[in-house]
Amino acid sequence: LKSLHGVERTSAGDLLFPVGIALLFLVGAQQPMLYLIGLSSMVVSDALAAVVGQRYGRATYAVELQRKSIEGSVTFFVVSFVAAHLLLLLGTQTPRVTGVLVATQLALLATAFEAIGTKGNDNLLVPLVTCLVVARLVDMPAAVLARDLLVQLAIGGAVALATAKWRFAGTSGAITL
Repeated sequence: LKSLHGVERTSAGDLLFPVGIALLFLVGAQQPMLYLIGLSSMVVSDALAAVVGQRYGRATYAVELQRKSIEGSVTFFVVSFVAAHLLLLLGTQTPRVTGVLVATQLALLATAFEAIGTKGNDNLLVPLVTCLVVARLVDMPAAVLARDLLVQLAIGGAVALATAKWRFAGTSGAITL
């Protein structure tokens, strides 16, 4: 388990990971695709993000007393999007446009939770948030999903600009907002 024990910061991730997976199983037991999407967010996205972040991470940001890399976070986003979209596309009857919108929304939220997670608590939060977000969004009309995504991107952009200009919150504070 080098990905868990090789972390250079104090982390309870090795303990919270199996707890998160067990809770994910309870939440998504009736819908295997939800379980697989939540599982892929930690098993695939988080592992690849850690590898890329450790190997290529040059641009970093602070989360409490820890440093995370933008390269790792971007990797987490891309892998989460691709995994969720493929699982929705190949394993459900979700329309393609809805699948893209749900996967985008999911990747944004999961990446934000992973980015602000400290001491391994992302191993508990991310799979559950991922599963619950997909369960909530997958049946929504594409027009509503697109509108909500645009509103969230606009709010996120405004918060990013405001925090950059007035420096009232750090990177993790801006992500949380």
